[in-house]
Amino acid sequence: MANSLNSGMRSTAVSRATTIAFYVSASIVLLALVTKAQKSVLDEGIANQTGHNSEVFALALAVAATIQFARPRWMAGADGERTNWGIVAAVAAGWLAVALGVYYLGFPPSIETLNEPFAAAALLTLHLGVPRPWRQSWLVPLVVVVITLVTLQTAFVLNLSETVTSVVAVAISVDLVQRTILQPGGRDAALTWLWWVFLAIWPALMLIARRQDPPGYLGDVVDYMARGAEGFWGALVICLYFAVLHRWGGTASHRQASLSDR
Repeated sequence: MANSLNSGMRSTAVSRATTIAFYVSASIVLLALVTKAQKSVLDEGIANQTGHNSEVFALALAVAATIQFARPRWMAGADGERTNWGIVAAVAAGWLAVALGVYYLGFPPSIETLNEPFAAAALLTLHLGVPRPWRQSWLVPLVVVVITLVTLQTAFVLNLSETVTSVVAVAISVDLVQRTILQPGGRDAALTWLWWVFLAIWPALMLIARRQDPPGYLGDVVDYMARGAEGFWGALVICLYFAVLHRWGGTASHRQASLSDR
C-alpha cells in the first residue's frame, strides 16, 4: 500500500511538472511570436514564417486549458455522465469575448489574428460539453466539412479558415483518434501516430500545392486548407501534450487532479 501511495504521489508530481512546463513554454512562445521577438534571433525569412504560427499556440493553450481545467468542473455525476451547461456556456462565452476583443479593440495585427483560434475554442467548448462516450460525435466534423465545402466561396467562411480547420482537427483528434484525452479509461485508435504525422504534414503539403495555383474549385479547397494550416498544427500540439501527460503523469492524472479539487 505504501508503494502504491508513493507511486501515486510521484505520478501527481510528474503530472503537475508536465502541466507547468507545457503552459509556461507555450505561453512564452506565443508571447515571443506576437511581439515579434523571434526577429532578433532568427534569420529574417525564418522569423517571418514562424511569426505566422502564433495561432498554433493560442489554440493549444485555450483548448488544452478548457479540457484540463474547465471540463472536469462541468462534469456531473460519478462518471461525468451529466453536464452543467451553465458552466459550459460561461466558458464558451469567455473565449468568444476574448476572440471579439482581440479583433475589435484595436490591437496590432499580430494579436488581432488570434481571434480565430479563440473563436474555435469557444465552439469546441460547446462540443466538449457533451458527455462521453458520444456515439454521434463523428457527425460534428462531417457536418462542418460539408457546410464549409458548400459555402467555401463566401467571404464569411473564407475568413474563418483557421477556426474551421481547428474545430474539425480537434474534434476528430479527441473523439475518433486519441480518445483518452476525454475518456481516460478509453482506448486510443490503432496507429495514433499516423494521425499525428497527418496533422504535421498535410497542411505543409497544402501550402506547397497552393504555390502551383491549381485551377477551379480544387484550387479553392487547397487554398482554404493552406490558410487554415495553424488549425492542424494546433491540434497536433494538443494531442502530443496529452499523450505526454498520460504517459508520464498517469492515464487519468489530469482528470483526477481536477476532480479532487471540487
